[in-house]
Amino acid sequence: MFFDQQMIDDQAGYPALQRAMQRVNELVQWLANGRWLTQQDAFIKEQALALLLADPAQFLNVLRLVSLTPRRLLPDARNVPSCIQYLSTAFETQRIDLKQELPERPSNIGKVDINRYSGYPDQIYANLTSSKATARAHGIETIRGSDKIYSTQQSLIFAPIILRNRLALQNLVQMTSSCTAVFGLERGGALWSDYIGLMTRGQTGSIKLPKPPKNPTRVFVENIEKYVTAWQASNTTNPQARLTIGIAETMVSGGSANRVLKAARTIANAHSNVNLKLLFARHTHHRSGDELTDFFSLKVKQSRKLSLFRDAEDEVLSLPGIRRDGGDVEMFIANAQYLLGEDIDYQLTYNGQSADKPLVIFDKVRDQIKAVCISPSGGHTAREMLIRLVLGCYDETLAEFGIRL
Repeated sequence: MFFDQQMIDDQAGYPALQRAMQRVNELVQWLANGRWLTQQDAFIKEQALALLLADPAQFLNVLRLVSLTPRRLLPDARNVPSCIQYLSTAFETQRIDLKQELPERPSNIGKVDINRYSGYPDQIYANLTSSKATARAHGIETIRGSDKIYSTQQSLIFAPIILRNRLALQNLVQMTSSCTAVFGLERGGALWSDYIGLMTRGQTGSIKLPKPPKNPTRVFVENIEKYVTAWQASNTTNPQARLTIGIAETMVSGGSANRVLKAARTIANAHSNVNLKLLFARHTHHRSGDELTDFFSLKVKQSRKLSLFRDAEDEVLSLPGIRRDGGDVEMFIANAQYLLGEDIDYQLTYNGQSADKPLVIFDKVRDQIKAVCISPSGGHTAREMLIRLVLGCYDETLAEFGIRL
């Protein structure tokens, strides 16, 4: 056994973690028995044993993430290669220590009558799950309401969308291992840079920039230039060493993404030793005819147009030309379907009168709409609750109330 019973008992306050530890014991047993699907999997067995025995303390951090991940994402323990690949990925990206930094259970959570937040929840559910883009767009518009003025319907969060946001985030995090920092422009980009900073346990710094009324492209360029200058000044032994920086941004029609691309061209052409990774979380639920895969990557080099949707001439990305001696620019686009928090002021703000309004997670279970309300308390905000929701901190608690992601 990898974890003896005493080690499992020591985690008595964290039942989800205990279950994950037991799953690992089952996995180790499979490894020990040599039950492999094919002969060619033997090399994975050696890698797996080395991984499991390398650093128990850090391995616990991985387990905390695994234990809070929806069950449908976890491979069956019998499929050892897939399970090892999953655990290895979590290892390499240094996921956040959920037990110490993000509590698993909020203090104010419970079932709620969804009719308190919407008079027609069945219609909202039908619209959000419709095959027609117009109906989905109407469902989103109903929830969002007026951005700056809180309404009860803005609290509604459709449970399956949490998972889509998490998958998009995990895909983007995989691309940040070499980034020293990720810049994000308020509001959406700053939220996603916070996600990334937490998922990498602060090893990738989150630098949030205020959104000016005019010319946000200049804000990116000026601040990244300052960062590059400061980094070179501190790296006296080799100021021209290669530096990798991320830029996080949300993408709906492509307008904000095009501003990031313009900034990337200016920076890359000015600094041959600076690599840029453009990390876009994409909203597509309002349209049909998507032209891109759920996770799309591209090295930006030549100037050209990239369509986002079929039959949508105004929703395109203008990829800039990068000089041959310029820095590298890579673009990664992760489809979240519906971006949580997008254009909902109270879920993005750091303080203020509406910052303590609740989140209401809902889904249809056995043909009935179920809803669970999470209310910020102890000085926390809806923004903080939303971040924890997307990172998976509340999955076990939601499951106790019948909503399983």
